[in-house]
Amino acid sequence: GLSVTPGYDAALDRRALANRQLRLHITLATSARPPGGAEVAPLDVGNARVRDILDEFASTRLRSAQTEGIEARFPDQDDRYYEAVFEELVKNEEVSESALQRLARYRARAVTDALSRHGIDPSRLQVAGEIELTTATGETLPLSMSLRALARN
Repeated sequence: GLSVTPGYDAALDRRALANRQLRLHITLATSARPPGGAEVAPLDVGNARVRDILDEFASTRLRSAQTEGIEARFPDQDDRYYEAVFEELVKNEEVSESALQRLARYRARAVTDALSRHGIDPSRLQVAGEIELTTATGETLPLSMSLRALARN
């Protein structure tokens, strides 16, 4: 059999989840899609409602030094300004370790499901247990997904 060990890249996956989470908040705030919709609307920084939401989020979620830095780089408050605001908001968005672990488990399950669809007996596939997150010093480790062959019993 095969055992799939879940994994994630702490920096890249955190950023991707933060980006999606923030776009979802903007989508819901602008009522661009119904709350039950699976897909998050693309970010349209040219939309006045989206700009209003980004301004509101920036005023409550960013430090004044962050907004002043963006304003200094983009004094016209054009599309580039709002893209920079969004990127700064993404950097500040909180993403929990449990969300990263859940993503890793979903990926591992997707691998086992794909292998099963391609003819491998599902009883021979498993997703490995717990994900190791930190070293003894508390340092977060990037966790790579891996496959491991299992011995027959």
